[in-house]
Amino acid sequence: MTMQRIDPSAMTEFRNHLLAAGRGVGTVDMYAGRIAFFARSNPNVFAVTTAELEQFLADRRQILAAESRALVRFLP
Repeated sequence: MTMQRIDPSAMTEFRNHLLAAGRGVGTVDMYAGRIAFFARSNPNVFAVTTAELEQFLADRRQILAAESRALVRFLP
């Protein structure tokens, strides 16, 4: 699998959307970090399915705390 980078303009739009919705800078940074973490193993984050996200979380059940899994699962 070729590692791809997340399109910076897409991340900027995502961050702006969250900021415009009233999210705090720290929250936006946390969500962006979670997306970057997920993108390490799923480079096309815009095409990921629910099943792929569930598999990602299941595979990391022993290394991610429940709170961390919930943050990935419930990204806005």
